[in-house]
Order: sequence, then structure tokens, then C-alpha cells
Amino acid sequence: MSPANIEHLAAKQQLDVLNQSFVPFFCPLPPRFPMLNYLLFDPTEDEHGHVNWDAMASVTAARVPALQAEVEQVLRWACTAFAGRYGPLDEGGDWDVDLQAQDDDGQPLPFGWQPDTGEVRLTAADHGRTTLTLSLSGNAQFAQAFEARWLAEPGA
Repeated sequence: MSPANIEHLAAKQQLDVLNQSFVPFFCPLPPRFPMLNYLLFDPTEDEHGHVNWDAMASVTAARVPALQAEVEQVLRWACTAFAGRYGPLDEGGDWDVDLQAQDDDGQPLPFGWQPDTGEVRLTAADHGRTTLTLSLSGNAQFAQAFEARWLAEPGA
């Protein structure tokens, strides 16, 4: 065996040892700390202990499906975690939602959502941006669960 072949074989063996001992570092966030890319919630609390979270997002038509999916993710969680308890707080509901969509001219856009499943349908503006506002309100129990699921910092 030539010296060049011996060097090549030694280098290959070292590389094989490194590859076998290499463990890729990948630490995904736990599922209870989702990444919200569009919705940034601003909370307020009233004298009854009810909390309201307002979020607004304005996106181009290409981003509407991603925004829709994010809103749907939040609403599906609420519909599942508080199944059968959706409704106006002053009528005994644990949580309520107000969802609005409009174009750059302030004209309302068609949208829909299903309270029993959380499914959302949002239509993109014909031109310009689509702006969506989401207001969630909840009693103390809902507030605690919502904050733990959507607003807690990883590792907190």
C-alpha cells in the first residue's frame, strides 16, 4: 500500500469515527410553546377578572393562508380545550371571539369560522394587504389556560 493510500485510509477512518460520534443538535420547542408568526397579543383585564387579548396582522395575499392557519390553530385550541363553553361572557360563556377582516381601503372581506371546530376561512384582498383583527376574551380559567398555552416563554 502506498503512503498516499495509507494517509487516505487514516483520514477516512478518522472521519468515520467523527461521523459515528456526531449527534446532531436539534432541540425543537415543546408543542405547548408554538411559534406564532403573525399574532402578537395585547392583553387587558376588566374589573370582573375577564381578560381580552387583541391581535392584528396585515399580510400580502401570498401570506393569507399562513395567517389563516395560525388563527385557526388558536381557535381550534380554544374550541377543544373549552369545548361547549364558547359564548358571550356575560351570558355564562368561558370565552368569546371577535374576528374581522378588511382590505387596504377598509372594506370588509368575507371570512368565516366554525365555533364547534375552530375552522377558519379567510379571503385575501384583491389588491394590497389583508388585515385581520382577532379579539379573544375569557374568564379567569380561560385566561390562565390561554396564557399558559400561547404566551408563556419556553422554559418558564
